[in-house]
Amino acid sequence: MRNRKRILSFLCFSIFFLNILFGSFWTDWFEYGSNPVFDPANPAIHAYYPSVIYNQNQFASHGLSAYYKMWFNRDESGGISLAYSDDGILWNEYSGSVALPGLSARADHPTVVYNPGGFGGGIYFYKIWYWDAGASLTSIAAIRAAESVDGVNWVNDQPITQHATDTNLQLIHGGWGTYFYHNYGPGYVIYNSTATNTGWTTPTDKSDDVPMSFRYILYYLAAGEGGTPNGSAEQEGLAYSVDGIYWIRYGATPVLMGSGNSADWDYSHLYGASVIVISGTYHMWYIGANGDGSVALPYAHGIGHATSPDGLNWTRDADNPAMHFSDGIAWRSRGMHQKSVVYDPNNFSGHGDPYPVKMWYSGVDPAGNNTIGYAWLPPFTNNPPIACFIEDSAQGFPPLTENFDAGCSNDPDGTITQYHWNFSDGMTASGMNTSRIFDKSGIYSVTLTVTDNGGLKDSVTRTITVLSPVQACCSCSDGLVISGWADLTLQFDASCSNALNGSSIVSYKWDFGNGYTADGITAIYTYTEAGTYVVRVTVSDSDGNEHTSQCVSAIQINAVYPPAGQDIRLERFIDRSLFKGAAFHKISWSANPRNNGLTISQYRIYRKSASSPDSSWQQIGYTDGGLLEFTDRNLPLKDRYSYAVTSVEYGGHESKRSEPVQNVIE
Repeated sequence: MRNRKRILSFLCFSIFFLNILFGSFWTDWFEYGSNPVFDPANPAIHAYYPSVIYNQNQFASHGLSAYYKMWFNRDESGGISLAYSDDGILWNEYSGSVALPGLSARADHPTVVYNPGGFGGGIYFYKIWYWDAGASLTSIAAIRAAESVDGVNWVNDQPITQHATDTNLQLIHGGWGTYFYHNYGPGYVIYNSTATNTGWTTPTDKSDDVPMSFRYILYYLAAGEGGTPNGSAEQEGLAYSVDGIYWIRYGATPVLMGSGNSADWDYSHLYGASVIVISGTYHMWYIGANGDGSVALPYAHGIGHATSPDGLNWTRDADNPAMHFSDGIAWRSRGMHQKSVVYDPNNFSGHGDPYPVKMWYSGVDPAGNNTIGYAWLPPFTNNPPIACFIEDSAQGFPPLTENFDAGCSNDPDGTITQYHWNFSDGMTASGMNTSRIFDKSGIYSVTLTVTDNGGLKDSVTRTITVLSPVQACCSCSDGLVISGWADLTLQFDASCSNALNGSSIVSYKWDFGNGYTADGITAIYTYTEAGTYVVRVTVSDSDGNEHTSQCVSAIQINAVYPPAGQDIRLERFIDRSLFKGAAFHKISWSANPRNNGLTISQYRIYRKSASSPDSSWQQIGYTDGGLLEFTDRNLPLKDRYSYAVTSVEYGGHESKRSEPVQNVIE
């Protein structure tokens, strides 16, 4: 086995961190210092095209117990073998890299999926798709599938299928001049355990299909051999399936292909996808080449990276290639074949290097020997995105059409994957751009929330003012700032209001700030209670528009309150020593807590005959503010009287009379 010593110099780290600042994180791989990590002991076996799976439960007794398993091509003559490892670096060959039983003799280009639940409760835990190098390149039968309980012994080996005649559905249809002329096998398969298979009920009509909702998604190598519309030779196609056997092609063209520009390193060959999904963003690493075979394999020059928000629409990384045969590394200086990228959010739980993304990839040395190397991406941090948007205008009259553009939003170290709009009236929208019509006047807040490929969010809020075609206006006879004592009567006038755009004012509604309202162009109101009040008028026009205006800054009403009715007490005393006898009435009360904050200088006592009208009340005496009782003397024994008390504050403002009390005649 190769020396496992890790050789990482300070210079490598310095270059890497500069790339983190100024390059793409996803193309800046750390290559293991003692690569390659896997080269079979038998020199006749050339290992390439790895398919690696990590399982923290060591595959749950489903075959060999190990944290990592790797299926790979034995050599160009065909056959797929297995290796296993507990750290992803030190690999053990299964049975001397023997060709696994149950597969085609020319089995090549494997991609393996493991599911401990048996793919929905079945008895097989492994599925493999591979290229049968002995089959016709123009046939769908060049891709085969099989199942296994242990990942070693395979059964049910069979070619995959496609629609018999409809080239719009076929993965391969052997037509020169198209992208789907030749078939070089699978690149990567995604198993979707929560599949809804949306659109499957109409299998010959893919217009209603949602490809990524299907149980199986296949990226495969479709070759036009240079006869394609853009001159590319090999491309990455996509298909989907409910059972992994019958497949439907997505789209009219491959999902990712070379540019056709001979100046690009990957213009003619782009294939061999390995896909992972992190925080909703799809990442693909692929093999690329420009067809130049003078210094390397013409179809396998290096590894590139692309991203997609949905697995269908891909964008190549501007910092490609991630690796290239010309990097000066001997073991891969003649070319780079297929790779297998694995992501574990727990950094592989201590099973090997603690990095979240690892890659195993095949290289060709000057002697033509194929071996497999190992690289990783370090733990990544995610900075939040920055939300930003612009609108057509900040205000206008209804109906106001506003277009909102969030194109100024950005993510400093990733991509924005979601745009969500919230309007204060309950409306919502999604997408980078949206528009809506504001039919009613008012002030609306618009909030944009953006989410990046790492799940972090940022929000920004702006205000849209929809002006009313009717403008309310009002005034008060006493000015803008009013202060007075209870029983203050004020007059308000809204005749300065006006309507625009040919409409007319049809109503005026007043709100006096205390629950009382009135209608009309003018209003008169008397404030009887202490408090601070704001008066508003709402004006409506003949078109149904309305506008509200505040008449004064504030109305401050002060008030003095009498002793509460239940706190007035009367005691009657009889003096029989006098010639005819006389009555004495003692009236007592408690201070009203509503007068807290006022200086009560005096209490005034009022009396009237019990049978007399209210107009006959007369003041019969007073006490200072600290004395809470008064005696009315020498009264006829047979007369009945009513008493009431008022409070007087320091400035002379007197309250209303309290509730009266009466004496009782014995």
